Amino acid sequence: MNDPPRAIPLPRNQRPPGAQGSLQQHSPEVARVLTYALLSLTLLGSASVAATGVALKLPALGLVITLVGFFGLLFAIYNGKNSC
Repeated sequence: MNDPPRAIPLPRNQRPPGAQGSLQQHSPEVARVLTYALLSLTLLGSASVAATGVALKLPALGLVITLVGFFGLLFAIYNGKNSC
């Protein structure tokens, strides 16, 4: 007789009312854990790349090549941020 209400499908890029899409909607503890988890993953990745470079005795890249790589990655991330 009384069927439960059915969810209304939303378009893929639209959020339900009240959804923020940021860490502000979670508790501060969750935000802190996520922040430190991401920071530790970044540091572990950097340390592993540095250790690999030292173990393989790779030469250091030039300053210009490094800067081009950094700005290239920055540009790629900025342009791909809305692709998902």
